[in-house]
Amino acid sequence: MAFITTILLAVGLVLFPSDIADASRNALNLCCTVVIPALFPFFVLSSLTTESGIGHQISSFLSPLMRRIFRISGSGASALILGILGGYPVGASCIKTHYQSKQCTKEEAEHLLGFCNNSGPSFILGAVGIGVFGGIKIGALLLAVHILAALTVGILFSFVAPKPTKTQIHQTHALPFSSALCNSVKSGLQSSLNVCAFVLFFAVFTEILHLFSILPSGGVLGVLFGGVFEITSGIAALQNSVSSLPTAFTVAAFLLGFGGISVHAQTLSILSDTDLSPKKYFLGKCLHAAVSALFASVISQTFLSTQTVFAPISQQTNIPGLCVLLISLLSFFMLFLFSEKKTGK
Repeated sequence: MAFITTILLAVGLVLFPSDIADASRNALNLCCTVVIPALFPFFVLSSLTTESGIGHQISSFLSPLMRRIFRISGSGASALILGILGGYPVGASCIKTHYQSKQCTKEEAEHLLGFCNNSGPSFILGAVGIGVFGGIKIGALLLAVHILAALTVGILFSFVAPKPTKTQIHQTHALPFSSALCNSVKSGLQSSLNVCAFVLFFAVFTEILHLFSILPSGGVLGVLFGGVFEITSGIAALQNSVSSLPTAFTVAAFLLGFGGISVHAQTLSILSDTDLSPKKYFLGKCLHAAVSALFASVISQTFLSTQTVFAPISQQTNIPGLCVLLISLLSFFMLFLFSEKKTGK
């Protein structure tokens, strides 16, 4: 497989240099306008919650709820919250940080990977809702479906969850806020660049597959195949490939739940220096995609059945950027308050 992929890439780069260059430019533009603004603040936040000791406080507070609903210790609370707010692959990054700092066991970390690594509201509301469907309403419905499906998968996983740890989770030494912030910013930038590298590679790879007619380039099948490889470009293709709004809504929900091979590669890259198994993660994403499509189908038939085409798209305010800015400022303000209270300054 590696040999075939390498040969295909090499031949494609030689035969279609102009098309590959265009795909690369589009991917780089996507990284600068969507990926980095949406993910970087949350990468920093996920690291900061652990290094500053805030994650332990959140885990202690939500421990009873996590045990009752998901049959997991409280250490997963911050991973679940950041996994919902931050977007792919912030949840996996947070789980890795918790595991390496001994905030959770190996079994609990692998269990959490199944439902705590999700698409974020800034991406769903902005890039998908407004950017593709031309309105915040569709984005809000997709976000509700996505979160509800993730929680449903977590509840389903609770039937096979490991026994919650009864011993107190080890709390690592909390760094001063200034030191924790500096370390988190460096880590966040590195993680963001890693994600962009995968987005760029898979944009080029899928373009080559389209140029060789290996992947279909139109209709629902074309969107599904493209989205299975790279979620952002796949969902963006809905606007030009599918005219039925209920169908497009269901396909978008499915792809958001699955995440795409590019996202899975990013997640595996994050977990590469750990001994965590990705089996439950892959099972969770398949279930998330199926449950999302089921919920979306019901919602689309109830609320969107009378609409057959996309709404026209005009110049819009940069809602994703504003959402990220407000959430980031609020998050850092709350962390600062917690840190000041803890140090007594």
